[in-house]
Amino acid sequence: MGRAWRSHSVGRDDTAIEEFRKLVAAAPDDIDALYGLGMALRSAGQGQEAREIFNKVLALLSNQEASTDDDANRLQMLRRMTQQQLSLIKG
Repeated sequence: MGRAWRSHSVGRDDTAIEEFRKLVAAAPDDIDALYGLGMALRSAGQGQEAREIFNKVLALLSNQEASTDDDANRLQMLRRMTQQQLSLIKG
């Protein structure tokens, strides 16, 4: 995961997308890997696919149950961040 985020943070989105796709292939419901994939796709100008990924993240988040206040805060924060990313996608 760290390698994918590092690639994204330095603008190597093609590499980041490849790395995030590997992570998602291994764990299709991993919210963090999906969110990262959406970020890299959006940054690379692949808005339609990024939108699909972010919508999947929102669906997964709505199915998550928080067991602690920290979990609830994290889920709420991820939901807001994902909605913000969706609002940035043109079209």
